Amino acid sequence: IEGVGDELRWYAALLGEVRDCEVQRRRFADAVAALDSRLVVGPVDAGIDEALAARQAAARAQVRDAMDSPRYLNLLAALRRWQRTPPLAAGITPKALRKRTARAGRKADHRLAAALVTGDDRQLHRARKAAKRARYAAELARAVQGKSMKKKVKRYKRIQRILGEHQDSVVAASTLLDLASRPGATTPTFTYGVLYAAEVHAAQSIRRTAGDL
Repeated sequence: IEGVGDELRWYAALLGEVRDCEVQRRRFADAVAALDSRLVVGPVDAGIDEALAARQAAARAQVRDAMDSPRYLNLLAALRRWQRTPPLAAGITPKALRKRTARAGRKADHRLAAALVTGDDRQLHRARKAAKRARYAAELARAVQGKSMKKKVKRYKRIQRILGEHQDSVVAASTLLDLASRPGATTPTFTYGVLYAAEVHAAQSIRRTAGDL
């Protein structure tokens, strides 16, 4: 199971590159369109979209190469085996399930609290992943325990969504900084700075919201 988990993370990362470019292209197009025209200096929207489209094309090529590789075919074979024979642990009682769900929740809460103290973006990203696992654990337990898990599912789903928005702003700010500092770029960087400041402000605002979770 551990080996399959690693391979799923590998393939998900490849797909994530394509998804991130697509999301950011829409995000920046909307952000530039919403700006006062006086703040848009040069063909910023076209420049951003062109650069991200090139990155997206390269990411798609990586996915195509991966899907032709023995590594991907081995992953598919493993998943087909899982489909026929799910790798479920034997003898998991409702009590044991409750304990595992509680442990996942404590881990998510601890990571969120620690990340909010430091304000570290990477820790907040890890907290989001832990909240996602806690949510899935609560959803599984809910199938056994019914409504008693409903509040936990809702809470961790909200944490996951809010921290996901934070991560999107962090990635967007990093992308803007990278695009603005490209060697040979000719588009004036003023608007990049305006967009960057907006993303940083959004991330800070979301961190404050996360503090109330």
